[in-house]
Amino acid sequence: MSGANSPQGGLTRRSFLRTTAAVTGAAALTGAGSMTALAEYNPGQVEAEGEHLARCVCRPNCFGYCNINVHVRDGKVVKTSKRELPEFPEYSRICQRGLTHVERIYNEERLKYPMRRVEGTDRGAGEWERVSWDEAIDEIATKITETQDKYGKQAVAFCSLTGNYGTAVTAMYNRLKCLLGVSTAQPCNDIAIGYAGKIIGDGNDANELTDAVNADTIIVYGANITDAQVHHWHHLKKAQANGTKIVVVDPSYTVIASKADRWISIRPGSDTLLYFGMMNIMMERGAIDEEFMANRTVAPFLVREDDGAFLRDDAGNCLVLEGDSLKAADEAAKPELFAEYVVDGVKCSTALKLQMDIIAEWTPEIVSEKTDIPVETINELVDYYLSGSVYAILGYGPLNYQNGAQMAAAGFMTSFLCGNYGKPGSTYGMLWSFYMGYDYTYGSPVANTTMSFSTIDWVNIAQGSKLMGQDFPVKMAYFYFANPVNTAPNVSDWRDIIFPSLDYIVVADSAMTDTARFADLVLPAAQHFECEDFTTASCTFSMSYNEKAIDPPFEAKSDCDIVRIIADKMGLGGYFEEDDEELCRRLFEVPSNLEMGYSWENLKEKGFLRWAPKETHIAYPEKFGTATGRAEFYTETPKANFGRVGTRVPTEEEVQREHLMIRWEEPSENWYENERMKEYPLSFLSFRGRFRVHSQYFTVGILHEIDPEPILYVNPIDAQARGVEDGGYVEAFNDRGHAVGRAVYSEGIRPGTVAYPKGWQISQHKAGSWSELLNPDFSLWTHANNFPDCICDIRPWNEEGENR
Repeated sequence: MSGANSPQGGLTRRSFLRTTAAVTGAAALTGAGSMTALAEYNPGQVEAEGEHLARCVCRPNCFGYCNINVHVRDGKVVKTSKRELPEFPEYSRICQRGLTHVERIYNEERLKYPMRRVEGTDRGAGEWERVSWDEAIDEIATKITETQDKYGKQAVAFCSLTGNYGTAVTAMYNRLKCLLGVSTAQPCNDIAIGYAGKIIGDGNDANELTDAVNADTIIVYGANITDAQVHHWHHLKKAQANGTKIVVVDPSYTVIASKADRWISIRPGSDTLLYFGMMNIMMERGAIDEEFMANRTVAPFLVREDDGAFLRDDAGNCLVLEGDSLKAADEAAKPELFAEYVVDGVKCSTALKLQMDIIAEWTPEIVSEKTDIPVETINELVDYYLSGSVYAILGYGPLNYQNGAQMAAAGFMTSFLCGNYGKPGSTYGMLWSFYMGYDYTYGSPVANTTMSFSTIDWVNIAQGSKLMGQDFPVKMAYFYFANPVNTAPNVSDWRDIIFPSLDYIVVADSAMTDTARFADLVLPAAQHFECEDFTTASCTFSMSYNEKAIDPPFEAKSDCDIVRIIADKMGLGGYFEEDDEELCRRLFEVPSNLEMGYSWENLKEKGFLRWAPKETHIAYPEKFGTATGRAEFYTETPKANFGRVGTRVPTEEEVQREHLMIRWEEPSENWYENERMKEYPLSFLSFRGRFRVHSQYFTVGILHEIDPEPILYVNPIDAQARGVEDGGYVEAFNDRGHAVGRAVYSEGIRPGTVAYPKGWQISQHKAGSWSELLNPDFSLWTHANNFPDCICDIRPWNEEGENR
């Protein structure tokens, strides 16, 4: 464990306990009490007399999709508890968030009936009038028709993010969007891994977490698992108890860092270079796995200098050089990995040579200077990779920079170079499996030729930028399980540009979120346990059944029912005649599930069915999920993430550069050599706390007892230099906006950085909001939000709301 005098600026266990005490003190300052609510909250797992135990799934997008019991008495939910899974006890879990669903259902912030903004009042002013469902649906249908008649079908945009990953509800909305021909505003949160992951075929795949026990070392790159995905921690703890070392690479001394055997503090945004330094050391030691690189990657493929394509024979086979002969890649016994060759006057080089030429300039000494990690420590990391198996976990922290995709791709390459992939205990990346074992064609009943655009690009569309060279007016928006005003960068873009460009805004949600406050019409939507559905995404390689535990309270309706009544009003009711169970059966009973012996009744009975083998899943043990079956770190035809199109088309120079994604690019903003840091010298980092998932659970009072208000963690060195007191209010600011929170001194925060937990609503801040400060820039290749790629400064704030 790094100590207080370590080169990384670590801290001792004693100083960490002082930091922990400071957090407790901050809670006490707000009069939060003694956490009595959670202390008295008995989870219980026994079905009491007169009580029904509904089998449900917690699915707020924290990756767990934990199966839980929902205790129902007299038609109301009274508590939730862990559901036992006898065949898979390692996945029987519930966290503090899962225990608080009762408060989410029965809460004063719960939307109870449709509401319309009072005519003549400003959006966001909070002036509402209650309307009937008939009035609301009539108005929505009229607005859709009027908008599409005037501006085109694409002028109505539907936007969803990650609030509800139910299979049926998602399929229903997709079907409605297709039939209406509307455009889709696609989510941009945490998607850089999707672009980098094309190297292996699916960047969300990695060895199952139960495999961590087979690793000699677990290296966690920028993932605070003990908080953000607390249900994963026990896998790592079990491995550690079995002798596996845990190493954490993170700017901050997080909770998981405090539990690790080694913490390495890294300069924010420099992770790509750390991998470069490690790979150069492997090369210097002659420690690369030539067999893996030759047979499992495109390393030996010859690349033409004239057009950037792989050299191919007449049959289309990619060619490699073996000795002095050209051979089809799959026929060569020992192809050259670092070679150049001239064919018909065209110079060709192996993909690995092209890649390593880029990396070679970043010597361990230069990398040490840029990352603020000693050369000895970089060598230590290499030792872990070369001396045994490494289970490398990538978090969203380093991914959410402008250079996040390059970083992740470099991490893959580091594992490939030494053959640390596709074996028990050997993997890299993040595990977030999506199973396509359902009837996804349901969402496309007719041909759909309308366009989609990235949510992060919406501000440019609102200002008249063309999409793929065409005018693309968007005049109406419908948001469902989405809160982009809170979870997307730069609130002012939404408030001052995007929303004013829209003639009409609808939000369907269960609570009055930041986004709902700016709507013209708000629809009260049901929560997870108020409708029947099933899930196919999780880290458990399973499908789970969600029983309808109760009817939606007040006048709330399930999203499926909302879709049905909108469709019926638009003359499309014939496409939505199935009830929820009939729809679920139709979606579930596809050939792949039936071949495994799974029926809808089977899922309802068991509640939890594995779609991967019962044994631990190992990602890509033989072939990768790419066109060549190899890891494709070289891309012949660069395309934007998920085939997205944007308001800016890449130049030819940018396309040529993108053949090799693994290269160094500075962060957009948060980089110590950026001139702007002279004005805003602090890295403005965010993290995923254990009390929220994105912005969900913001209404739960029980959680507020231990997390009562927005806080900003500050190193005492930076705080005291600016007159910011421990426990006092502090304003973080830059030229985009500001936010006020309670300052908490923490020696676990790297000097030169501040950090805040995400998800607080605007109304829960003393002033401003964290999202006001965030950097709206984005890569035209990844289309990803860059949350920590942001800088700020701080100053004291007094109770009267004025700067001192």
